[in-house]
Amino acid sequence: MLQMSFYGVEEYSDWLVNAGFNPLRVEFVKKNMKHDGKEGLNRWFGSTWLPFLSCPQDNHFGRTEIGYW
Repeated sequence: MLQMSFYGVEEYSDWLVNAGFNPLRVEFVKKNMKHDGKEGLNRWFGSTWLPFLSCPQDNHFGRTEIGYW
């Protein structure tokens, strides 16, 4: 079974330092993810995740196509 997780504060801190930043504090902020029913959840998913899931992918024919995984 595929397990998914989020990156932690340590990973984000390392990325910031590697990018030349000097972070004073890195933390997660809790947020209430209450949506306006199924349509609200669908809008959030479409604006948040679909841009990443539909990024251009290189196929075996040397073309770049837009598609879902």
